[in-house]
Order: sequence, then C-alpha cells, then structure tokens
Amino acid sequence: MRKGLVVLAVVGLVLAGVAVAVTRDQPYYYPGGSDVVRLSADYALKADGTLEVTETIDYNYGHLGDPLARVIQVRRPATDELYRSVDTRGTDRVWKVFDVTATDAKGAMVPVDVREMDPWLPPLTDTGIDGWNSRLADLHIKVGEQLPYVKTAPTDTEPVVRMATFVVRYKVRGALERTSSGYELNWPDRRRSEDGERMAYLDTPTTTIRLKTPNAPINPSCAGHRNGNDGKRTTSACTTAPSTSHETVFTTTQPKATMTVTAGLPGDGFAAGAAMYDDSPTPASTWLRRLLIAAALVATLTITLIWRRRQTA
Repeated sequence: MRKGLVVLAVVGLVLAGVAVAVTRDQPYYYPGGSDVVRLSADYALKADGTLEVTETIDYNYGHLGDPLARVIQVRRPATDELYRSVDTRGTDRVWKVFDVTATDAKGAMVPVDVREMDPWLPPLTDTGIDGWNSRLADLHIKVGEQLPYVKTAPTDTEPVVRMATFVVRYKVRGALERTSSGYELNWPDRRRSEDGERMAYLDTPTTTIRLKTPNAPINPSCAGHRNGNDGKRTTSACTTAPSTSHETVFTTTQPKATMTVTAGLPGDGFAAGAAMYDDSPTPASTWLRRLLIAAALVATLTITLIWRRRQTA
C-alpha cells in the first residue's frame, strides 16, 4: 500500500507539471495593430433580428507592419460593474458574432484570424482563450498580412504611413433590447462599453453609420464620444438624418470620435435577435483544480484496484 501511495504522489506531481506547462508555455498571440484612421459602417437589420454589419476601415500599417486588429465586445456583466470578477458570480450579457470575412478595397479576400479573448487577462495564448477571469470577452479579428518592418532613425520627424483599406463583414445576434413597443437596436452596447477608462482602447474612430431596417425606426439617435489627450472621455457631436423611410444615416465630423447608434423597432418579429444572457463563466483556475482532483481520484481508484487484485491473486 505504501508503494501505491508513492506512485499516486508521483502521478499527482506529473499532472500538476503538465497543467503548469499547458498554461505557461502556450505561444503568445499578438492581435495586431489598432491604428484605424477612419471607419464607416453599414448596418442591415434583418426581419429575424440578425444584424449584418459591413465595415469599411482605412488602416495605417505604420512602420511596424502589424495586421489590423478589430475588437468587438461579446461578453459584459449585465448589471454589475466591469471590474467585478467571476468570484462574484452574476448574469452577463453576451453577443454572438459569426460569419466573419474580409476583403481589400478591390474585393479580393484577405486573411482573417478570429479569436475570443479576455481583454484584462494576459497572456494572450495561441488557444484564443486566456482565462475568463474578469467576466469580459472580446472578439479579436486580425485582418490582412504582416508587412515587413520599416526601420526608422531617431532623426526621422515624419511617421511611416502605409495605408490599406479593408472591408470587414460579420453578423451579430443579440444586439436588440426588448421594449414595451417592440425592440431597440443598441450596437455596440454603449452602456457597457463606456464604463471605465481601461476599455477606451476598444474605441474605433467612426465617421458614418448607415442603418437599414425592415420597417421605419422609432426615434433613431446616435451618441458620440471622444478620448482627449488627457485620457478623459468627453461627448462628441453626431447627427441623425433619415435617408429613406427604412434607412437612417448617422455622421460625426469630430476627429477620432466614435459613435454608437440606437433605434426603436416596432413589432414582435425580432425575437431571434433579442438580448442574450448567461451566467458568468467559471474561472480557468477552478476548472484546473477540478481537472487535477478528478485525475487524482482516477489514479487512486486505479492503484487501489491493482493493489486488491494482487492481494487476492
């Protein structure tokens, strides 16, 4: 029996070592650059409530040459503060973003790498899932090829400019809120994207959003915001104008400003696009403990059975 306990201890240490290796030795994943110069978007809300998004993005590769990184929120606490960890389990708002593709300005397909990540919990691993420990998740869409690095000298006064235009397309389910008169489009969800200065990097300068809806929207509006040089967030002017009875155009002329749009939608036919909620996820450390405990129990049971067979043989 003493020999069995020694074997069990060795098995436990090996399993722990494997777990540490898995969590620590994953290669780092760098999402790419975020130097977006300009973004315009077309939102097409379908009759089933699915939102089809087409974004035209002018991107500066700069001297680094990193691909474009487009970041989209897919999990936020529904009522709690952004800073609340999963140790305090609650209900989270989730969005399903799917069918992600991208082309260049001429319509040729370009490479896309899509990974879901916790924005506050490095390292960014090759698996694309790095912990789920803060109740936040973003979809990182890496678009385009890596360009060669351009070496610059300390005496260079002008930044390296290497512009590219990408057209990114994706669909969103869960972008609608239920209201007394029907539904309301709120994308991105500004109530959960504006909370906290640490989330400011999610902002992408937006100049125009064109919204198409199956029926005439109710009270469409936009909210503009801008991060100043001092890091403080301020409101920014934006305008709302109907193009047709089923199309609304939102614009802002403020440099580096961002926009979110809201529009009421009468009727009950958009249930498939209604807001989705989920219990906040279990921390990765909890899953790891469970795995190790389960492995230890299996090892104990196996060693006990082998020992008993030898005793009865």
